[in-house]
This record gives sequence, structure tokens and C-alpha cells, in this order.
Amino acid sequence: MADHTAGVAAATLVGDGETVLTTEFKIHLLRAGRTCAT
Repeated sequence: MADHTAGVAAATLVGDGETVLTTEFKIHLLRAGRTCAT
């Protein structure tokens, strides 16, 4: 939602014939799973 809101806000600042480009950047941090001795 923040990406969309920022894009619309930026679009109000550009001139005629100009466009706004936004990007999304995600980082997923994972760790190794643990084994379970049953």
C-alpha cells in the first residue's frame, strides 16, 4: 500500500509528459530448520 500511495503522491509533482516509476524491494531472511528426534 505504501508503494501505491508514494507513487500517487509523486505523480502530483511531475510535469506533463513525465512518468513516475516505483519499485518494490523485499528481503526474506530464512534460517535452517531444526531436526526433531522422536
